Amino acid sequence: MRRAPIGDALSMSFSKIVVGWDGSPGAQSAAEWAAAYAMGAPVEIVHAIGGRARGSEYLAATGERSAERIALMELADGLRSTHPGGSFATETVRDAAIDALGQRLANDVLVVVGGPTRRRSRWTLGARLAGRPTGGSVAVVPVGWASAPPATLVVGIDGTREARAALEVAVAEARRLDAAIAVVHAWDVPAMPGIGFDEYPAESDVDMAERIHRDLLDDALEVARDLGAEPEGRLEMGRAGEVLRRSGGESVLLVVGSHGARELARFFLGSVSHGLVVDPPAPVLVISE
Repeated sequence: MRRAPIGDALSMSFSKIVVGWDGSPGAQSAAEWAAAYAMGAPVEIVHAIGGRARGSEYLAATGERSAERIALMELADGLRSTHPGGSFATETVRDAAIDALGQRLANDVLVVVGGPTRRRSRWTLGARLAGRPTGGSVAVVPVGWASAPPATLVVGIDGTREARAALEVAVAEARRLDAAIAVVHAWDVPAMPGIGFDEYPAESDVDMAERIHRDLLDDALEVARDLGAEPEGRLEMGRAGEVLRRSGGESVLLVVGSHGARELARFFLGSVSHGLVVDPPAPVLVISE
């Protein structure tokens, strides 16, 4: 089983955590991760069931919805037992999950959902939530993830405003989780006008591109140090999604920014963030302003 670290109680970037619950293994992992991650912040577990309400549905002890409600209450009781002092509330709502959870997105609220058991769709619940143009932060937790001693938090940066927001959250969360922080910037050899597919840019052009990206990473490291962190910088050649998947696979948390509000062609969520939340290598936190 893959494992993620848990730290001690310090101030966090979010005042409340909302967990999407549907009884699946992914939802179970999300709830357990959120309970440990919250460190005293209130956790609301929301079960969206859709359809119209029927007055007698929850009064029937043998009814399907009644059984689901009991399972939800048992989940909360179990989390209270394993996390004494934690604040856990449950709510069952008549709405689609994307709407029920989307309505709860806010600057100071973290919405947590489980990753898919199998990668069957490019538009999982986590991807759709993280891509909503209204903003808000979403964490997607892989199935089977559990707590372990602190390790490294990884944050991907690319010089954008969204990446700066992700970096600020990553520094705060690494401090709270008592984890080291690695700032990762991926770069690739730029396409050059007039160069064929079987040709390679001149060495001087590649060196210049690398220096530009190195400066971008150094700027991010300086920001992190100004925020009180002692970051490790990683400049890695390759596609950003592949680099972050490789770097973040063993991390406590992989933090990225969402560029979705500006990129309609990517259906609201940037392609790098999208690939990571559809098939998360670790708990992935997408920061959207």
